Amino acid sequence: MTVELVIALGALIVSFLGAALNYYKLKEAKKSWAHEQKISMEKEIFFKRLEKRYSLYEKTFALLGSVRDVEYPTEHHVDLEKK
Repeated sequence: MTVELVIALGALIVSFLGAALNYYKLKEAKKSWAHEQKISMEKEIFFKRLEKRYSLYEKTFALLGSVRDVEYPTEHHVDLEKK
C-alpha cells in the first residue's frame, strides 16, 4: 500500500466517524428542542389557566363591590352593633 492510499483511507474513516458524530449530535439537539417546545406549550397552557382564573376572580370581586354599595336598612346596622 502506498502512503497516499493509507492517508485516503484514514481520511475516509475520519469523515465517516465525523458524520456519525454529527448525526448523534443532531439527534440529541432535536430531542432537546422537542423537550423545550413541550415545556413552552405547558407554560402557555398554565398561563391561560391562570388568566382565566384571575378573570373569574375579577368578576367575583366586582360583584362583591356592587353588593357592598347596596344600602342596608337601619335594622341591619343595629343588629351588627349588638353583636
